[in-house]
Amino acid sequence: MVSAGSKGGVTKTSVTRMLIGEAGITYKYLGLRLFAHPWSGEALAGAGVGAEGAEALRTIGELNAWLSRRAAEHCVELRGEGGGGGRADFNLTLINRMVNASEKSLRPEPLYELGPASVSWHADSGLVDFSTISVFHNVRALDEDEGIGEQEAGEGGACGWRVALRVSGEPEGKRTPAIVAELPSDSCYHLCDDFNHFHEHAVLASHTPNTVRHSSTHRVAREEGGCWGYLHEKATETLGADVVGVEDSQARGAADEGAETSVAEAEVAPLLSNLKQLKAEQELLSELESEWLRQWWIQGALNARQLPWWHQPIKRMRAWHARLEARTLAVVKALARTARGGTGAVPKEHTAACGVLASALESRALKRRAWQERESDSQWATMPREARPIPCPLQGEAAARELLQAVRAVRSLLAERSAGEGASKKTVRAAKAGQSNWLALSKSMAGGGVPPAGGVAKAKGAKHAKKRHKKHKHRPAG
Repeated sequence: MVSAGSKGGVTKTSVTRMLIGEAGITYKYLGLRLFAHPWSGEALAGAGVGAEGAEALRTIGELNAWLSRRAAEHCVELRGEGGGGGRADFNLTLINRMVNASEKSLRPEPLYELGPASVSWHADSGLVDFSTISVFHNVRALDEDEGIGEQEAGEGGACGWRVALRVSGEPEGKRTPAIVAELPSDSCYHLCDDFNHFHEHAVLASHTPNTVRHSSTHRVAREEGGCWGYLHEKATETLGADVVGVEDSQARGAADEGAETSVAEAEVAPLLSNLKQLKAEQELLSELESEWLRQWWIQGALNARQLPWWHQPIKRMRAWHARLEARTLAVVKALARTARGGTGAVPKEHTAACGVLASALESRALKRRAWQERESDSQWATMPREARPIPCPLQGEAAARELLQAVRAVRSLLAERSAGEGASKKTVRAAKAGQSNWLALSKSMAGGGVPPAGGVAKAKGAKHAKKRHKKHKHRPAG
């Protein structure tokens, strides 16, 4: 499995993972959004994984319910009845597959010399604060159905796989010794209440040859920003009746993912006078692209085929994205008409709308460049072809440069009209400074790196410094 890194690259891991949980839930791991298989209810019946796959998912759901009850009981034992404590109503499980140290070259545990670590020190993230984590663990022989019994355990006992626990945040030289627990196959353990908040854990690999460990790690993940229900509600609030229309056309099979989306002129006028709505649409557009669609496509065709429940939600996201891109272009064209429309006063809302669009387009340009770097990383060549990123099919990417240039032109025309209407020289200079930043950005989109904020100003400052140096270089010291 390859995970999207936070610095623009990707990292190949020695652990393979899959997510199972409530229908429509996701979980971000090292910057990569994992999309869950549903484990129960009507969603499971329509999951498209076949009878055997559905039964396996249902079994995981039953395990989740049992672990949730057991974890709640342990929390009561620790805190007492009514003693508070964190939640244990798990809404997903991340299943990890790890091979033994004899098959993979693993890094040694760095702090206590505990041997090779399949997963190094960490605390699980993206969870409800102070919630419990429960883990079921199974060890099997590679290419065999039977589990490894204790009589076959290798170095370290209990099949050789161990979990290490330590206090987090301690300075070097004052570390509390770590605790290492042996894990018999088919056992479970619970990190209750605030344990994950104040401690870290690591998984120490087995030395027993030809064994593989599966762990089902049940968690209470935060759903804000990370589930289909949240995204659907946000899109409904932002797009209103448009969402219903898009969904109806898809239900009838009339929607073409590659078709151009038209925008009526009546849709544009309210956006020019409602900056809050314009900003909300731009935020949704960026979120759909960077946090959902790109995350889906970078994981490849095999991953997409194995998650059939998500096919309809992804189609809807694409339709919303196309609608928002079309509305953005329509607003830019309307602003251009205003800028060229004569000598009348420029509406303040139009100037402000230019600022909203400029900020949103610059942010999306930076994110698109980062995604392009991830998708072209050399690590993908080591992966099977079906695990490599799907080429991004979103509408509007090819026209990104033209849209940036259009916004720059509109800002320039508005500045000229403002100057002609008696605006102060200071206002005109500020507008032109904004244009220079957009010129640099559009040039960078054509091949160079996207400049950081203030990059143009720094270059200008360096130029003036050079002039001052030239002017005074023959002046004697003192």
